[in-house]
Amino acid sequence: MKNLLELSKKNIPSYGIYITMQDPQLIEMAKCAGYDFGRLDAEHVNFSPQTLAEMFRMARLLDFPLQIRVGSRENIDPILALEPSAVMFPDVQTKSDAERIVEQTKFYPVGSRGMYAFTDGIRFDGYSRENYIANANNWMHTIVQIESRQGLDNLERILEIPGVDMVSSGKADLSQALGIPGDTKNPRVKEAEEYIVRTAISYGKAPTLYVESKERIEELHNMGVNLFIVGFDCSLLMNAFKERRKIYIL
Repeated sequence: MKNLLELSKKNIPSYGIYITMQDPQLIEMAKCAGYDFGRLDAEHVNFSPQTLAEMFRMARLLDFPLQIRVGSRENIDPILALEPSAVMFPDVQTKSDAERIVEQTKFYPVGSRGMYAFTDGIRFDGYSRENYIANANNWMHTIVQIESRQGLDNLERILEIPGVDMVSSGKADLSQALGIPGDTKNPRVKEAEEYIVRTAISYGKAPTLYVESKERIEELHNMGVNLFIVGFDCSLLMNAFKERRKIYIL
């Protein structure tokens, strides 16, 4: 499976979509449409354990990197056992937040992730437990999402933690934190996002951002960003419905 972090270090762009609809077929569609990865939004959508298992199984069979944004930092071991290519933690505000996240997601010597013997890689891909543990810290990436003033203020302390692999902004929540709720195109939001990008790169972390235009991708790529989310499945489907109606309805 592609290692998106290694591709980013080589300045190779990767493009993904957020997946909110609870159907494994969305994984197959994203792969066939040419996307490089997907990210399940389990912060805002309540995926059942069975649905998550089916979606990650589809991703594994298709050799398609599938990330997940979690809604809680509690009891994430069942999610880690499904072997996402990355786990995103929203609203990381402090160094201690980042330290706790790394403790949960990385094996020794970086963290103290639980030693579960029946991940999909061990059960189905033939890895021994020892081999899996030796390599999993490089396979499964940890993403922190900065969405508040406190997160911006503590960004350098957050990013100095070993085991934080990637960093993302959260433009909607940042706009609210900056006193301009919903105005995600405001220059102050753009300035905050670009501060996150510059700081991430200076600490050797990979920025991964949601973008809404090709022009913005070009701007950010020139700054060193190579991991982009370019839409939500539900929005893409709705836009396709609307466009088709325009074409065919008299």
